[in-house]
Amino acid sequence: PPNGESWNDVRKRVEDFIKDIDKKYKNKNILIVSHGDPLWSLEGAVKGLSPKEALVQVFANKDYIKVGELRKIN
Repeated sequence: PPNGESWNDVRKRVEDFIKDIDKKYKNKNILIVSHGDPLWSLEGAVKGLSPKEALVQVFANKDYIKVGELRKIN
């Protein structure tokens, strides 16, 4: 949408978020609740996937996070 975030903006925001959270809560279990797009972007970033690889995982492999789904990411 006009003046909205791009996929790259979202990815950068969630990457910064997870780095801050990891630093602040080192070696702790953390529950993150969000909407689907930031979550799959976050999962891709945490797994070290490129933006393109994350898109393939989600759309080509039909691995989009479902409503109420819990995923553990190490």
